[in-house]
Amino acid sequence: MAEEELAPGDPHDPLAAAPGDGRDPLMDPGGDGRDPLVDPGGDARDPLVDAPGDMLADVSSWPVGRLLSVAARLVERRFHDFLAAHQLSHAGLIALHHLTPGPRTQRELAAACRVTDQTMSRTIEHLRRSGHVVKRADPGDRRRMLVELTPAGDAVLAMAREKERDSGDLLGAVEDYDRFREELIRLITVT
Repeated sequence: MAEEELAPGDPHDPLAAAPGDGRDPLMDPGGDGRDPLVDPGGDARDPLVDAPGDMLADVSSWPVGRLLSVAARLVERRFHDFLAAHQLSHAGLIALHHLTPGPRTQRELAAACRVTDQTMSRTIEHLRRSGHVVKRADPGDRRRMLVELTPAGDAVLAMAREKERDSGDLLGAVEDYDRFREELIRLITVT
């Protein structure tokens, strides 16, 4: 049976904005128009932890699409602090992941990460300054530069993977991590 979605502004939706308010109290708990999950600046409030009890009780009635959206944003926000403490960004973490098989050119790395060369250039420079990667000339073609994972980059990637899997505030709360991951991959790759 399909889930029934509440119409926008439905008075039965406890997370709906107050009439004329135009805001979602879960995504904008401060009423300042800033989504704390997307804009981690300011205080480090977690809107689900800090939400009133009636809001939390209603989460079970949400449509699956909203659950996925909020879950993704919460995990990303919670993971942000870990990454920042290790001088990483989400983009940098993805780049490190794609360097585990071995060195790549900037263009190869950009293609693997599905970003432009210019974006990858900035990501690589940040990773290089943080000591997570090095750039060196390709021994087969000295005109090309290869990007290579350093031992520090390999170590921080391993810590990030462990944090993701085992942390109770990230995906460690999932009962069957491997199955959950497989289901997400299936959801993303369905054609």
